[in-house]
Amino acid sequence: MSIKNLENIVRVKMSAMEETAHSYTHVNRVLKIATFLAIKEKAEVELVQIGAILHDIGWIMGQPHNETGAKLAEEILKEIDYPKEKARKLLV
Repeated sequence: MSIKNLENIVRVKMSAMEETAHSYTHVNRVLKIATFLAIKEKAEVELVQIGAILHDIGWIMGQPHNETGAKLAEEILKEIDYPKEKARKLLV
C-alpha cells in the first residue's frame, strides 16, 4: 500500500466534489499541513496522512458525513489491504 495509491483512489471517488469546499484540492491542503505537524510532533506520519486523505470522504455519500465517511473509509482500507491493526486506529 502506498500513500499515492490511496490518494488516487480518493481523488477519483471525490471527483464529483470538484468546485466545492470539500474537493480533493482541500484534502491535499489538509494532507500537507497534517504531514508537517505529524513530523514536528513525532506522530505516526503514515496514520496521520491516511486520516487526512480520508477525512472528508463521506461528503460524496451525504450527511451525516462523519458516519458515511467512516463506512467508506473502512471499505477503502479493506480494498487496499491496509493492516487491520492500523485501520482500527483510524476508524475509532
